[in-house]
Amino acid sequence: MNSKKTLILHKKDSGREINVNCGDLISIELEGMGSAGYGWYLADLDQKHLKLLTEERKVSSPDKIGAPFLNIWIFATVKKGQTEIKMDHYRKWEGVQNSTDRFWIKIN
Repeated sequence: MNSKKTLILHKKDSGREINVNCGDLISIELEGMGSAGYGWYLADLDQKHLKLLTEERKVSSPDKIGAPFLNIWIFATVKKGQTEIKMDHYRKWEGVQNSTDRFWIKIN
């Protein structure tokens, strides 16, 4: 029997502290507006404790120009300890210092 679990987090979960077991998966789903040039960018992933497995973007309404999309990242926990996942929302050409939003969680 597989006891690994997947924890799905959204923007409302930002600032939370979560407890997971080694081998569990963490899925982060954040909405974005790519038509405005903004995107969510991962800040300094702690690869000693986490591994980014996948990153994908799904358009919510493909038939509508400029429709919002959903960014989905899936991480595997690979080592016991404490770490954080931090993401910033900004236009790449403007840089992180002009971030309009931030998402972060603390992981135990």
